[in-house]
Amino acid sequence: MAQRATSSGFKSAFSLPEQQFLREFDLDSVAGSLERGDIEAARQALLRHYNDRAVPAWPPFPSRFTDAGSLTAEELLAQADDIKAHRFGNERIWLGDKVDWLHNPTPDPMARWTRDLHRHRWLAVLAGAYERTGDEEYAKTFVNLMADWISSNPAPVRKDEANVAWTLMGVGMRAAIWPAAFAAFHRSRAFTDEAKLNMLRSVYDHAQFLCTFKTRLNHVLRESNGLACLGIYFSEFRQANHWLCTAIDRMEEELRSHVNEDGTSVEMSIGYQWLVTDEFDATRALLREHGVNMPGADLDIWVTKLYAALAYVLRPDGTWPRLDDGFMEEDHVQRTKLAAAGGTLDRPDFAYIATNGRRGRKPDNTSCAFANAGLYIMRSDWADDARYLLFDAGQFSGYHGHEDKLSIEVHAYGQPFLIDPGCYTYNTVDPFRAYFISSRAHNTAMVAGLSQVRRWECGNLDPARTTDQQGIWASSANFDYAQGTYSDGYGAYAFQRPPGARINRDVNHTRRVLFVKPDYWLIIDELQSMAGVHEYELIFNTSPEVEVLSADSRRTCLAGKHNQARLYLVNACTLKIQSKTVIGSENPTQGWYADGWNGHKVASPTLIRRIGPAESALVATLLYPCLGEQHVNLEPLDVRGGSGLAYQVTSNLGVDYLMLSTDKKRKAFGPCESDATIAGFRGIHGQQLQQLFG
Repeated sequence: MAQRATSSGFKSAFSLPEQQFLREFDLDSVAGSLERGDIEAARQALLRHYNDRAVPAWPPFPSRFTDAGSLTAEELLAQADDIKAHRFGNERIWLGDKVDWLHNPTPDPMARWTRDLHRHRWLAVLAGAYERTGDEEYAKTFVNLMADWISSNPAPVRKDEANVAWTLMGVGMRAAIWPAAFAAFHRSRAFTDEAKLNMLRSVYDHAQFLCTFKTRLNHVLRESNGLACLGIYFSEFRQANHWLCTAIDRMEEELRSHVNEDGTSVEMSIGYQWLVTDEFDATRALLREHGVNMPGADLDIWVTKLYAALAYVLRPDGTWPRLDDGFMEEDHVQRTKLAAAGGTLDRPDFAYIATNGRRGRKPDNTSCAFANAGLYIMRSDWADDARYLLFDAGQFSGYHGHEDKLSIEVHAYGQPFLIDPGCYTYNTVDPFRAYFISSRAHNTAMVAGLSQVRRWECGNLDPARTTDQQGIWASSANFDYAQGTYSDGYGAYAFQRPPGARINRDVNHTRRVLFVKPDYWLIIDELQSMAGVHEYELIFNTSPEVEVLSADSRRTCLAGKHNQARLYLVNACTLKIQSKTVIGSENPTQGWYADGWNGHKVASPTLIRRIGPAESALVATLLYPCLGEQHVNLEPLDVRGGSGLAYQVTSNLGVDYLMLSTDKKRKAFGPCESDATIAGFRGIHGQQLQQLFG
């Protein structure tokens, strides 16, 4: 790589006299004309250079920012005509004869709709319509909108994330989109010399602004990718190499700071895992195509790890869990990306997972642990009717985190049963924003009606890479085991901590999850109070595709609405348990599912098991999936000769005896003995007791 240029401070190109601006280009033809004092000749030399650049030297529009390439001709032209008429967004909002670039048609105080308008994704639609039709009206629209946008939205002299036109992420996204837009119209008669020079000045402003200021986490990745695009595709600028080097340095720093060794982003959200993966992969492809190295990191290795984290959490129905915040492209689009990554990264297991076995090679493992993230996946096999459980025992994941520690998801026989209800909205004014973040919307425990409140601790809003294991994990051919503990306190959840709000730190919650492969799970929740008695609640949010066939204080049967799949939840506890089902309640808020569209929700059953009041509680829950009705039962067993927890599970499989040891002694439970930490035996009528594991 060439030597780094020294950066000057940010100064808008529009404040520079034309001769000084032309000196920002490292072109002999331009420099020669300037040496002769012929500014007009220098200007023409610059324009001639851009007019003569070969099309392959320009990039396509980044598909991760626009779906224009997947539209039918009719859809594409209809959207382009809307843009000609100044109607923008999915809602086709008219922004006036002279576009009001600051208009916010939503109640969202963060004006996310308006921020998205300024990302210029819509340029791909105009370019596509122009390419398809050759109609100069589309080119004129591009030129007029760009000129108006540039004059109406000058670059600020300092970082200002409240400026909807110049949020750094938005600048980075425009920077990745503009090279393709410049290329799409650069031969058009409508794209005049003045319009090109105007856009080149703004390109310079974008690059210098991105070089001078930055944010962090997923935002800085989009900023850096955009900066790298400008450094490569507008390499005629003298500062271009500095822009590129700055972008690479920042990407390397993000890898060191905010991507765990197991390939998970510290923000832990699947939506943001995709964003981080997309940006690193796009940068990897960009640098490789142009023969540029990232000296401090092997991007192939890191991008492979990032994709692996996405591949191995995929649910059997081909969808991704909606952990924490984050909106994603449709699952089938993401699976196509994953399959393509399997080819470029020589990972046939990615292709197998993404295509449900139609391509690639079956993974060697079914279950897996992402120890730094505290994400544990227990899976019976890779078929679409697999039994699947996700257990989240990770640390809080920053601004986009939810109060979901120790939450689980369960899928079986093609049916989602227990789910994370999703994100719903980022709009903090909407009262449902707080609900979808709180523990009440996750499959974990609440104490005295209080939620986990990790968001209230300022340090938790700044997640960092960790080398720690967030929980305990053990796996074999016949069982998986995971364990995690929450001890950060409970409060009356609000998005921001109210003045004087107390955090109750009296209770620790430990959850143990045992998968008896390939059939069922045993969940053991231990809630230990250090002071006083409490009422505890175990929350089970179900899919809207599920109905509750029967429920009482000990046993609940969930059924898929469209198939014979069942999930039995059977609990064992020495304390009094009350059970209720809530669907679509607004007071108190409970029983809702966000279906993936911003601000849209549907009613969905939530099971609540209320225990106590008691000082501490130990509750075992059998999660038994099957096809059709079945009699299943769970009973506690005494442990003799040492300490541990033991249970008897009765089903059509036989009678299973399970034990989790808390010491190293040899112990007896039921008709069994073992000195293993985790032990399981099966008794089948008329046959000798069979050891399952341990």
